[in-house]
Amino acid sequence: FKITQIPIMYRKNSDNGGYLEIGPQISLIQSVTAGDNDVTSEFVKSSYDLVIGGGQYIGGASAFGFNLGFRATMPLVDINADRGYAIYKPADATDYTYKPYRNLFVALVLEFNLNFGYLQHGPNCHPGTRFKLF
Repeated sequence: FKITQIPIMYRKNSDNGGYLEIGPQISLIQSVTAGDNDVTSEFVKSSYDLVIGGGQYIGGASAFGFNLGFRATMPLVDINADRGYAIYKPADATDYTYKPYRNLFVALVLEFNLNFGYLQHGPNCHPGTRFKLF
């Protein structure tokens, strides 16, 4: 599979450096190969997922930081949904019943954040409020 995934996450940071995140994700399936065969046309072009995660700040300085966490992703759309049958079924299966693809994907995440707000400051700014978002 060659897939581009675009998560749109809501993130809640706590005072102790921990965070929780949740949101939808769109997965754009670009190409699929089985051996030397291109089977991209056998799959849907996009899939929607639900993502939930959490983690903890583990170190850094004022301008950058490292977080370690996890993310769990569950597909909401079967990638074979427009057919309702398996693309490849066991050769010896005579009573094979199709079951939708709904694998849970869990990942360990190491995140590096560069905080541009700490790089900008004026002569009258308090160190904690160097950058203001509108």
